[in-house]
Amino acid sequence: MKKELLDELSKALNSPKKIVIIPHKNPDGDALGSCLALHLFLTKMGHHSQVISPNDYPQFLEWLPAQANVEKYTQNPNLCSLAIDQAE
Repeated sequence: MKKELLDELSKALNSPKKIVIIPHKNPDGDALGSCLALHLFLTKMGHHSQVISPNDYPQFLEWLPAQANVEKYTQNPNLCSLAIDQAE
């Protein structure tokens, strides 16, 4: 990654933001795991982060840290749409 992009990203994340992270439809372990890792990192940095899955995912992924906080769009579209609209 170019230094300019890293500097721009650092500047953008310098103050707390509302961030929504969305994996692809029918998320697998790689997609959900990377979204949750980013969510935990951003939360630790002081941002309000929310992972919204387009739909449900396999039950065997429920062991992933912070998985219980994932909203599923198909189960709660109004709440998810509001979070997306309010995201920066």
